[in-house]
Amino acid sequence: MTPADAVSGHVDDWEDLAVDYIDDRLDPKTKAAIDAHLEGCAECAGRLRVQKNVLTFLQGSALEEAPAGMEDQVMDEVLFPSRPVSTVRQPASEQPSRWSIAWRRKIRPWVPATVAVVALLAAVVSYGVIRSDSDQTLRVEATTTVADTREKAAGEAGTEEAMNAMAATSTTAGATTLVGSGAPSTTTAAAQTSTTTTMAAYDDATAVQDRKTMIADLKDAGAPVYFYFDATSLALTGGDSAAAGTAVAHQITALTGLEPLDQTLTLDGPTFAAYVPRDDATALVDLLRSIGTNLQLTVNLAWQPGGKNSDGSADAFANILQQRKSELPELSAYRTPQPAVSSWSFTTSTLVPGADRPPGSIDAVTPDEAGTHVLVVIYVRR
Repeated sequence: MTPADAVSGHVDDWEDLAVDYIDDRLDPKTKAAIDAHLEGCAECAGRLRVQKNVLTFLQGSALEEAPAGMEDQVMDEVLFPSRPVSTVRQPASEQPSRWSIAWRRKIRPWVPATVAVVALLAAVVSYGVIRSDSDQTLRVEATTTVADTREKAAGEAGTEEAMNAMAATSTTAGATTLVGSGAPSTTTAAAQTSTTTTMAAYDDATAVQDRKTMIADLKDAGAPVYFYFDATSLALTGGDSAAAGTAVAHQITALTGLEPLDQTLTLDGPTFAAYVPRDDATALVDLLRSIGTNLQLTVNLAWQPGGKNSDGSADAFANILQQRKSELPELSAYRTPQPAVSSWSFTTSTLVPGADRPPGSIDAVTPDEAGTHVLVVIYVRR
């Protein structure tokens, strides 16, 4: 096929040659054939002229350094969007041509950082506003849901006892405490005083949800860290918290190789524990938050276990965990060769293969005691 035959039709019929023409990478004969075509086709000549001007502008634009911290903000929004990303289907007539796709693929290396920064700054500012408002909205919605449920139950019962039960469990805005994990709780109400008894080991107010704070706390932890997927809201809305626990366990095992602990080391449902290198804090937090986003569960970091183990006590869980620390594996992250779905992959290894080491030996020191790792517990709070 001659060069003249290769450029028959218009730009959309020979987009690869058009891109090479703009890049000045064609052989003389093919370039001459395109020049001859452009002399007689004003439409193709105009399109290539515009693309060449854009390329010249981009190549001459100075690159600017992105503001400090922007990468973390952008990645946080990409991995965990504050709002669901909607997909807009275009009619076939509006789909981009092969020429447009090829052109974008060619000019991508020259897109200046300044253009990206402008767009991303808008996204980050919007993201910050949405996140700051969403926390208050979620608290109000949670309180409203609980109140509506109690009022409905009282109305259906139609008794003075039911109305008293609703009043006993009502709290003022800003002082509401949600007790999850199936921990039994009793509330006694009087005219001016109320007393609440619960087996939960900590208050939700101490839990951390912010990504950066989670990473910093995990890196600097001097004691076991507890990550829990909060499924307590499912119980309020009629969801299946047990199914949520099973789904979380399947994803953790599939992505990390960790296996759930036995029943004596279980909080509410499937529970995992491992030593995590402090340098892998970012990878672990992003992994857990991505699982939570996928299953629509909030991930929290706490310093004490919540809920209860098979003996009915969160304290008993912590004691047994300390006694069996030598049985726990190490969970390490490593960079995944690109292209890949995730930037990180995980591997599980046994640090202490047996119990035949003499007491007090250097090898008997667990990784968290050595200061290189943090003991991490992961579970679903129901």
